[in-house]
Amino acid sequence: WEWANRSTPASYAELQSAAMHDFLPRCSYTHTPQGIPYCAGGDLGSSTVVALVGDSHAGTWFNELSDVAAKQHVRIATFATSGCPFIPIVANPAIPNGPTSTSQCLATRAQGMRGLAELKPVGIILSEHDRGYLGLILDKNGSVPSEPVQVALWRTAFKTFLHQMQDQGIRPAVILDNPTLPYEPA
Repeated sequence: WEWANRSTPASYAELQSAAMHDFLPRCSYTHTPQGIPYCAGGDLGSSTVVALVGDSHAGTWFNELSDVAAKQHVRIATFATSGCPFIPIVANPAIPNGPTSTSQCLATRAQGMRGLAELKPVGIILSEHDRGYLGLILDKNGSVPSEPVQVALWRTAFKTFLHQMQDQGIRPAVILDNPTLPYEPA
């Protein structure tokens, strides 16, 4: 780490800093009427709300969707936690710097669902890592089942989420994940 810091050109560090600024969501943190915090963007004064939910993959879409929403006079309300799927599935946290427990992920999702119920969005956009949770999905006994069973659990949770939204009159959309490389490119 020390050697890398001494040998990294300042121009690279500046570019990396600029890239991180563009990557991280530029939120206006606010709360629902009942006090649930969320990341807001787009036209903050609009009563028309579209929700963006998921994990860190949703966060990477926030800035662009916020720009479009501002032009369309729509407010974006984001409920996303890195390493935690938003669909109703039980999984161990997916990243080392994310939530510390499965129960923390489930509590964050429940809070997001309460936020959605309060804000009553007209639409919802789901974006989350798909294959990144394989090996982390838990069955009803708290064990990691075989991969085919995990895929079936994911599929069921995904369909359940879409139907939940439709039953509440919320139009769902999904941003499909980027392809996952079968090897570590680094």
